[in-house]
Amino acid sequence: MAITNSALTDVLETAGSIIPGFDWLKLDRIEVIRIEFPEEETGLRLVVHTRHLLPEGDTPVVLIFDGVRDLQLPALTGFGFAFGELVVKDVRERQLEGIRFWVEDFLEDLTFYCKTINVVSSSSVDTGDH
Repeated sequence: MAITNSALTDVLETAGSIIPGFDWLKLDRIEVIRIEFPEEETGLRLVVHTRHLLPEGDTPVVLIFDGVRDLQLPALTGFGFAFGELVVKDVRERQLEGIRFWVEDFLEDLTFYCKTINVVSSSSVDTGDH
């Protein structure tokens, strides 16, 4: 993930504290993508399960984007998709109500705005499987 503004430092520091050696560019194939409609939030919640690749082994990772608006997903085929180059920009200067970030992976046609980004270990998140 290319970081284009120092305001995203908190997101990176949190990710690094949860998963030692975390590197945004080591995110792999998306295993689960879930869209939720929380009652208490404005906008969608996008939950993405992927893997973080390191020589020592893969670590399951969940990215949670809250307050998602203008979501564009790539064409979903039976083969899924992987992160190419995820770019996150701080867009607070545009003064869009409830929006802090623009997220784009131009290699996969994935784009959206969101309010918050959280990176968590998959062991601490409900998978949504019923």
